[in-house]
Amino acid sequence: MKKLCFFVVLICLLILTCGDEEQTRLNVVFGQEPEGGRDVTELICIVVGRLEGGTTPIQAKLEGWWAESIGQNELMYGSDTWTFRTQNFEELPLILQAPQGYVFVGYFWFICSWTDENGTYNEIFSDTAHCYH
Repeated sequence: MKKLCFFVVLICLLILTCGDEEQTRLNVVFGQEPEGGRDVTELICIVVGRLEGGTTPIQAKLEGWWAESIGQNELMYGSDTWTFRTQNFEELPLILQAPQGYVFVGYFWFICSWTDENGTYNEIFSDTAHCYH
């Protein structure tokens, strides 16, 4: 009977400790935020990230947004995706360019989003750049 109890406790401990493995998460920050100003023709945003707690690849999406006025008629201007695969720092850049012969006018910001291995959805927002002519 004592042996049976010992094996049951041992199995329970194994199950509890095996299910306690750390899952991969993505650590992301803005390496370069958009800069507004007068007669801007190009906006650059770069996020820098790396995997932590594991090596399961995680895909991130970087979106550039525009609005004529803050909080009104927001439109996505461009986007790109990147799959982070290592625990070394990697960069995800997004460059928005005004049509040839034009400059940006309005407010621009960037949103980076991803889902960690455990299913947690994450978003970070850049500073807002005000562009004018």
